[in-house]
Amino acid sequence: MIIDLCLGVLQGFLSIILAPLEVINIAVDFVASMPVVISFIQLVAYIFPWSNLLPLFAIVLAILSFKAVVGIIHGIYNLIPFVR
Repeated sequence: MIIDLCLGVLQGFLSIILAPLEVINIAVDFVASMPVVISFIQLVAYIFPWSNLLPLFAIVLAILSFKAVVGIIHGIYNLIPFVR
């Protein structure tokens, strides 16, 4: 309760200090930047040899998935007290 009161006082103090900044409205228009992002993705997809890189990505994903499954099994094995 005391911490809530202290945080409430701090919030009130900060809102008084930051009250003049309420007239500033900062907005980012993501829709206007979408053609730039899409053209960059198209350029990257055109340059990279995906037929050579896709098996590499699949192998890395398989190894990471295997490590995660082994980690989960190891964690469950350590939680069971009578197996040790």
